[in-house]
Amino acid sequence: MNTLTHFPVKDVAAKLPAAVKALLGKPSAIELVRPSSTPCKEQACEKMIYQGGKYEIVFINGVADWITISQVAAYTTPNAVLEYLGLPEQVPAFNNPQQVVWWRDIAGLHEVNFFYDIAGRPAYIYVKCITK
Repeated sequence: MNTLTHFPVKDVAAKLPAAVKALLGKPSAIELVRPSSTPCKEQACEKMIYQGGKYEIVFINGVADWITISQVAAYTTPNAVLEYLGLPEQVPAFNNPQQVVWWRDIAGLHEVNFFYDIAGRPAYIYVKCITK
């Protein structure tokens, strides 16, 4: 499956693995993870990796909850990130364009984070759908 030019995060958030597979294709790898302060600490959750590592999704309580998107160099501004995710334009809760920009409680998602690498280039997007 080709890499998406837009990632409709609301079509993935809180969805079962089968629904995510329909959008992103079959996972290229599956790992068991135990993030602290989550139900996964007691019983490991699945982290599925799609499209050669571009998308990593931790399924908490059986649904897509923590989403990491790599290879985001084309999205250099906060507004470009929101457009890529299919989210409405919104002023960030925090904006340090050399480190991180984040939004809280945006379009029903807990938080969206846009991280930059040490050279100030876009590095990855991290979305927490439900679980803090």
